[in-house]
Amino acid sequence: MRISLRLLTSAAYSALRTLRYDNVKGAVKKVLRGYRREETSRFIAFRSHWRFQSEFCNPARGNEKGGVEGEGGYFRRNDWVPLPEARDLDELNAYLERCCREDQNRVLAGRSETVGAAMLIEHAHVLPLAAESFELVEISFPSVDGLHCVRVRTNCYSVPLRPGSKVEARVNADSVELWHEGKRVAHHERCYSRQQRILDNVLSHVLCSAAYVFRARLILTLAEGASFNTIKRQLPTTASTIRR
Repeated sequence: MRISLRLLTSAAYSALRTLRYDNVKGAVKKVLRGYRREETSRFIAFRSHWRFQSEFCNPARGNEKGGVEGEGGYFRRNDWVPLPEARDLDELNAYLERCCREDQNRVLAGRSETVGAAMLIEHAHVLPLAAESFELVEISFPSVDGLHCVRVRTNCYSVPLRPGSKVEARVNADSVELWHEGKRVAHHERCYSRQQRILDNVLSHVLCSAAYVFRARLILTLAEGASFNTIKRQLPTTASTIRR
């Protein structure tokens, strides 16, 4: 949602004074009485940067923004059929921006000027863009676990660092970057499933497999009735085998 707004403002070279939303989770933390909403801190920072005011529709009241729904359907029928193909998100966004610019030549029913001409008239009533862009990534600082992975949101991503190391995780719409001491040490395609383990190299697979074998041996030893002291004596030998 925030990326869509950034592309909208950069394409229009201006910022609208007021934007109306559904009650999307990225913007609304809690629905209060009437039109009042408790907004997320990240969304407050975003709209404060671009200096626009927010309004929210009532739940399940699509008629409160019917014009947007109608234009969305028009765009989908004309520019998403057949479904466009792109190598990556940047190429897809470039295609969509080109479609929007071509749509500026359209004349709406009941109007005499084109969409583009009407936009020029509106520019006198909108805000100029902020001089600096707004950082959209979500940042967290997870620690590397025993399987050489870090948990970012609901998934684990491999990283070539020692267990216990602290990393900076930067979550984009389509990727997850892991940074350590000012250097990017891993880059993954973002996974939108839940409870998945994303490994990007052979070493990560080997380390995870070895760790699982290590745990399995301990479980089997316990099942055979070995004492804790016996298992404790075996740990250095097994752990050193995994490290090698």
